[in-house]
Amino acid sequence: MAIKTNINSKQSYLWNMVPFGKDRKKTDDTDLKKVATYKLFPANITINNNDDYFTKLKEFKSPRCIVSVLNDYSWTSSPATAREDVPYIILNEKQVWKNNTIAKLIYSLTISKEFLDSILNATGIINTSKKVRDIISYAGEKMGFSMAEMTKKIKDAITPKSVVTPSSAKGAKGAQSGAKTTAAKTGGKTANATGTESSPTEEEGFIDEKIKMAKNVILEMVEKVKDLTLYNDVKMCDAHSNFIGPNSPYRNLYLCLNSGFRYYLPYFENEMRGVNNNWGEPANISQNPLAEWFDKGFSAFNVFAGGAELMLSTEKRGYYFEQTKAFNYPTDGETLNIRFPLINTNTWEDVVKNWHFIFLLLYQNQPSRNDISIIEPPAIYEVEIPNMRYIPYAYIEKLAIAYKGVRRNMKIPILKNGKPDEIETIIPEAWDVSITLRGLTSEPSNFNILNKHIITTDKL
Repeated sequence: MAIKTNINSKQSYLWNMVPFGKDRKKTDDTDLKKVATYKLFPANITINNNDDYFTKLKEFKSPRCIVSVLNDYSWTSSPATAREDVPYIILNEKQVWKNNTIAKLIYSLTISKEFLDSILNATGIINTSKKVRDIISYAGEKMGFSMAEMTKKIKDAITPKSVVTPSSAKGAKGAQSGAKTTAAKTGGKTANATGTESSPTEEEGFIDEKIKMAKNVILEMVEKVKDLTLYNDVKMCDAHSNFIGPNSPYRNLYLCLNSGFRYYLPYFENEMRGVNNNWGEPANISQNPLAEWFDKGFSAFNVFAGGAELMLSTEKRGYYFEQTKAFNYPTDGETLNIRFPLINTNTWEDVVKNWHFIFLLLYQNQPSRNDISIIEPPAIYEVEIPNMRYIPYAYIEKLAIAYKGVRRNMKIPILKNGKPDEIETIIPEAWDVSITLRGLTSEPSNFNILNKHIITTDKL
């Protein structure tokens, strides 16, 4: 491998390795005790002492470093002019800013508020409550319960049971005795705590009360979030995203900021797309106790009705009721594979650029530990193959870099804390780069809209 090395020549760097302390502020690495971790920034960005890591990322509404392996790297012997129609994939790199608990809270509040707004604006509290009561009444009728009895069962199921103590048990006996006396006086109807009869209207009022309470709690939480700096943080993440129109339901699912790097990689996979659907028993019904209860009730009713009919007939040998099936929305994202070589046998500049790119990709996709307990996750990516495929949130599930051909130890120039430095490392004749991406969401038809999702004016 005959490559002329000239480290003293004018060198361009891809990234700058910047030291940060436990407080995520830029520090001086002359004393390593002050350093908690290093972060990679585009080499053309100035980082000053005490600059906060995420505050600096807020400046990167658009990428500050375009890594175009497609046109600027030695992965083929063809000249750059012959690469104009080569298929490519875009990876817009992001760093997770707020933890998943906060992101889930914000996303859940958004969903709850939008749902309540759409339902209540169309029907109002009274009509919404009436619809819920009608559903409960119908279910109770099918299973032989009155509206009041059905609602009471739901009420008992979601009301926390009080702790029984000797004194409360004694009081409960007295209450039962009083209830029996009152029942005798009221013709067999049980009195409530205030001594008045419990009526279907009171039980129905319980439903109204819970719906109003849910609305008030959600709206109150939304208002509280607006009072926090978190509200401005969410708006900042919005400004860093491309989630408009059909993609807007995925806005703020992950609260992240652009890292400053965007990659254009050659793409040659054989498989275009595949779709797998599943209709059957609802996979998530156990997450909704009320839906599960109704489902079991209706199933029991069908079994009872079918069994009764079978018992009354000497000719029928079996029974089966067709059940409607639900579409089980997939929760796992699909995978996408990328593979290409990087050749080191042409020029010294190729050797340096290739190694810088390899190191950047490896470093950004490893978690970093800030202290004994705090871990920061690897980068995630917004991915697009223009007019073919779009994944708003994905991560690199597997990254494999392999040596190819003869290899030598070489000194590679780097930029560390803004100062030129060099390291000695193994350089092969070529690198074999293999990337497996996996989506963090499933891919609905929203992502198949024929346009460019990643809004870009990048000049490649």
